[in-house]
Amino acid sequence: MELEALTLLLAPRPQGSYALLIGPQAVHDLALYLAGCLLIKGLRAIYIDAANAFDPYLLSRLAQRAGKSPRGPLSRVFVSRAFTCHQLETLILEDLGEELSRRPVDFLLVSGLPTLFFDEAVPFGEAKRIFLEIISRLRGLAHQGLPLLVTHDDSYPGPRRRPLLVPLIKAAEVVARIEKGEGGLEVSLEKPVDLERKRITVPEEGLSDIIRWR
Repeated sequence: MELEALTLLLAPRPQGSYALLIGPQAVHDLALYLAGCLLIKGLRAIYIDAANAFDPYLLSRLAQRAGKSPRGPLSRVFVSRAFTCHQLETLILEDLGEELSRRPVDFLLVSGLPTLFFDEAVPFGEAKRIFLEIISRLRGLAHQGLPLLVTHDDSYPGPRRRPLLVPLIKAAEVVARIEKGEGGLEVSLEKPVDLERKRITVPEEGLSDIIRWR
């Protein structure tokens, strides 16, 4: 299976939920790569960046490799960043709806959704409340037909905040985990459980200039 085929993670979910991509820090680059494949084809997106992961140069390299001007895909993605869980709360629960009414898009990507909730300065109860409200809001958007991909860098969190991952994974319709294997990019499909093919290997050739393995 070619890497571009994984853009199915950004397809509408029949059950009105989201796809979750888990892995090392490079998981954000992979998700942006998949989004870029669609942006180059003319689709439009909103990228909510909770992990400070958006890399315009990655999109530029991808466009140039496809023989396209980077201006096209970069103009079709609206990036909104949050640096605290409270900023993310406002962005998703209040601002996102208004933005979608002004800017119709084909899919939504949220990088590092849980990351900002691992801040120990925020009481766990408060972090959990906001986190669950955000998950509910995202599922509501998915139910309306908006394709949605969420990423999580699994080098976080510490054990005190790990319970936050339970509702994130439970609410996802598709869960895929990536790692760098000897044969290239290993993609393990962990959910749904009835998939016939559980593991996909994508050759590393052609990826090293796009995805930064850190």
